[in-house]
This record gives sequence, structure tokens and C-alpha cells, in this order.
Amino acid sequence: MATLMSVVALAVAGCAHDVRDTGVTAQPSPTPGPEEVASGAFIAFASGEPDDVPWADRVTYSISGVKIRTFTPGAGVAEALEGCLPGTKQVEGRDCPVSPLITVAESGTPSVEGHPPRRVGCNTFVTPEVSSALSTTVIRPPDDDRDCFSDFAVTLYLNDADDVEWIDLALSGP
Repeated sequence: MATLMSVVALAVAGCAHDVRDTGVTAQPSPTPGPEEVASGAFIAFASGEPDDVPWADRVTYSISGVKIRTFTPGAGVAEALEGCLPGTKQVEGRDCPVSPLITVAESGTPSVEGHPPRRVGCNTFVTPEVSSALSTTVIRPPDDDRDCFSDFAVTLYLNDADDVEWIDLALSGP
């Protein structure tokens, strides 16, 4: 038995020694793409962390493809991202103003997708007319919360400098 333990100890020591001597190093984590950077920063901002979202000089906010306003990012971003469709007091059963920041913050652990969905809950997704956007990233609720009453899509449209130039909030409701 003592001989077996000696062999195991030598084998373990030899393995540890071999790994160090081979020069094998851990591979670095892949650098996140601009979409992951933007969506991660937006989720963090919605959760109360500092605003590190890569904003364009001018940002447009829309609800279900309908332009609400264009603003210059700065100290009032959270307020600029509140609104309602013209002439309404509710959006899909939610009292106005609605905000993509609040929607994401209240979603628990959102997921991130690369392309706008065809449907948000029971509604067809309406893509805003964003002609200059080169890429998109979409923040959605967890799969278990994608029903006709609680589904949403916060779509971030990035320009050629990888800055968020348009945010669209799509909500599903009764």
C-alpha cells in the first residue's frame, strides 16, 4: 500500500511539474464585440451602475418603431429614455412613461440576442427606420418570461463607430 501511495504521489508531482515545464499558458478570453459591450453596459446602467454605454453624439428613442425623441447623451439620459406613444397614456397596459432602463432593470436576468425578434409576446415586432445602423443587439427577458403580458425587446442600434445611436423599446401586453 505504501508503494502504491508513493507511485501516486510521484505521478501527481510529475504531472504538475510537466505542466509548468511545457510552457502551456491559459488562452485569453475572447475580446467582446461591440454589441456585447453595448448591451452589457446598458444592462449595467439599468441596474444602477454608472453610465458607460457607448453613446453616439445624438441618440433616438422609439417605442415599437415610433420615434419619441432624439437627444444628446449626458446627465439626463435616464429621463430622455422615458416616454409614451403620442396621444396615449399607456403602452401595452403599462402606464406612461415607459422606459427601456426600467423595463430591463425589472426583468431579473435578461438575455442578449443578436437580431430583433419577429414577435414580442403576442405582437409583431416593428423595426424602426434606422438607415445608418450597422449592427444590433437585443435585450430580452429570460425565456420563461416571454408571454403575451411580460415579453419585451430593447433593441440597441449601433453605428459605424460602434456607438448606440438608436434605442427601440417593444413591449407585449393584453
